[in-house]
Amino acid sequence: MGVAGRPAGRLDDETVAHDLLSGAKMLSTTAASAIGEAATPQVKEFFSSCLRDATEDHGRIMQLMMSRGWYQPYASPEQQLANDVRKAEQALGGVTETREPGRTF
Repeated sequence: MGVAGRPAGRLDDETVAHDLLSGAKMLSTTAASAIGEAATPQVKEFFSSCLRDATEDHGRIMQLMMSRGWYQPYASPEQQLANDVRKAEQALGGVTETREPGRTF
């Protein structure tokens, strides 16, 4: 059995959505940097178009995630932390501490 009761090797919709959101953020950052480095107006326009597309994709993915409760940017910091801890515990699914007593790393 895999993470949080899912069969090994299977990804759920929430995991895929988080990956897509992360990719859209990375593309936005990369495109913005490339705009600053562009040598010609044509190259600058190309990367500007990429940035617009990535920003729109990010917004759509974020709205989907918010509508399903997978992304809660307006929750209090305490609630966000509690959600992260709950998800980490689910992901570990009963994994116990294997560190040797007294050893830190």
